[in-house]
Amino acid sequence: MPPGATLDFWSDWLDRAGTLHPDVVLLPELFDGSTPATPSAPDGPMATLLAAKAAQWGMYTCGAFYQERDGLVYNTAPLYGRTGILVGAYDKVMPFDPELDAGVVPGGPPPTWTTDFGRVGILTCYDAWFPETARCLAVQGANWSCCPTMATGWK
Repeated sequence: MPPGATLDFWSDWLDRAGTLHPDVVLLPELFDGSTPATPSAPDGPMATLLAAKAAQWGMYTCGAFYQERDGLVYNTAPLYGRTGILVGAYDKVMPFDPELDAGVVPGGPPPTWTTDFGRVGILTCYDAWFPETARCLAVQGANWSCCPTMATGWK
């Protein structure tokens, strides 16, 4: 991630993107700097930011970060709709080996959601290396997919 990629950095970035009136803005995988040892809550600051900026600019927002639910850690990519409401969330099916070693749990089959511009699915980074994950989206009628990926590779 860029040096100084804080909550304020991403807030400014989403505002700049919002002025262009996009349908969807996709942030990178692990844009919040979380680790499996420091996961966010489902209603944590980054999820709150994605929801707020979606509503503010009338756009969909998505990005992936580690999230803890029921004592398990997932690499989760939520999709927020134009009003800031959670459309759905995808838990990475194919965590990278170091993620698995660090305790990240694979998610279930990738879902799709109907939006006002088509049927959307999400694949996160390493998922895109496997045709099965994309095939799951295609079988469900996805017109396209968001693919948040880590820009710098695994550390």
